[in-house]
Amino acid sequence: MHTIQNNFNNLKDDFKKDTGKNADDNIELYIAYFNARMTDRIMQTNHIMVNELANGLHILPDAIVRRMAEMITALKKDGKL
Repeated sequence: MHTIQNNFNNLKDDFKKDTGKNADDNIELYIAYFNARMTDRIMQTNHIMVNELANGLHILPDAIVRRMAEMITALKKDGKL
């Protein structure tokens, strides 16, 4: 079972190094920085997972492969992937 951690304080040192500013004194800017970094991390993780899924499709039955390909194509078309 995975536990969810509060990682909000984990990037404060990076923020200081990248901006030269103290996160606690510039909390609004730090929140934007934190959100951008987390969004980037999530997007990279999703990209890796989709590639791993796509590479494993050859072991699934053809009907499932076609349906998953349709779903991925639809998500890309809608700009959600």
